[in-house]
Amino acid sequence: MSSGPLRKGPSGPKTFDSGKVLVSSTDQLARFLSEKLNAGPGITLTITSPGGDEGLLIDTAPVPPPVSPLKTAAAVSGSPTPIFSVNLSLLPDASFYAKIFYAVECTDGVDAQIRGGDFNAAISLKAGVPTTAQAQNATSAITGGTLTTTGVWTTSPTLATFNITPVTSLTPTRFRVNYYVLYTTHPEPIYIPIVPP
Repeated sequence: MSSGPLRKGPSGPKTFDSGKVLVSSTDQLARFLSEKLNAGPGITLTITSPGGDEGLLIDTAPVPPPVSPLKTAAAVSGSPTPIFSVNLSLLPDASFYAKIFYAVECTDGVDAQIRGGDFNAAISLKAGVPTTAQAQNATSAITGGTLTTTGVWTTSPTLATFNITPVTSLTPTRFRVNYYVLYTTHPEPIYIPIVPP
């Protein structure tokens, strides 16, 4: 192939003879293949044998799921335990959804309780006002006495925080929420992890 400029073909559409490519019939700029391809997350493009009989290696790497590390937060019966927050100033044209997996542990030194399960938590802005939803899915418990959990959003002008509120019938000597968050839309900076004390 000889190198040459992009030109009009006899029937009108663009043709080329420079070894360059177009993405579609309306593409206005011919380039080499490696310049036309864009690598997405977890994909790398590498020119092999540069300057020789070149090839283009397309390789994939596993993309880790957007999961927070396992965290533990001290709990107080009947009080919300903050799990994560959402930055509302970054949410005008978006929504946020996450799944929270948790286990609440409680003991009074004699009896022990544990309850685990998961919550779905979602938030979006409608006319600038946060609209939240949460649902508790399957839970299981082994308790001496009663241990319950509820999930609730609390909002301020700039943040919406998802909380788990455990309630125990014991007078606990140890009471904690272990959890991790799988967020399926919008990682940081919209998602703000809570760092337990």
